[in-house]
Amino acid sequence: MNTQLTKPIEQVSNLKTKNANKAEEAGKFQTMRIYDSTAATLEKLSDQINAGGPKRVQWKDIVEVAVTKVNPSDLKKLREEKLTATDRFEDMFKTFKSKHPDSSRESFLSELMKNVDPKTFQ
Repeated sequence: MNTQLTKPIEQVSNLKTKNANKAEEAGKFQTMRIYDSTAATLEKLSDQINAGGPKRVQWKDIVEVAVTKVNPSDLKKLREEKLTATDRFEDMFKTFKSKHPDSSRESFLSELMKNVDPKTFQ
């Protein structure tokens, strides 16, 4: 379980615009919490980019570029990493239920336990 601290990132755009469309375009997140390690990485990247001149590149610009680089396999990997045992159990049960529509959780558990080796079960 990842227990890193997080920091808020304030959204720079002003949500109190007169035009409702501009408020929608500003994004639905007013703040976002990120890990300290991510904040440190963003700070290093920002320092590298802005080292030779005026500081025009902000964290939000770096995040915007990074988000475009995410592909479906990254999302799948992230989802797998964040699944709990309950989530995995529910996924296995849904798969079992699709193959055996009239089965119950008890029958699923009994099938699951058939494959368990009593010597290694703890």
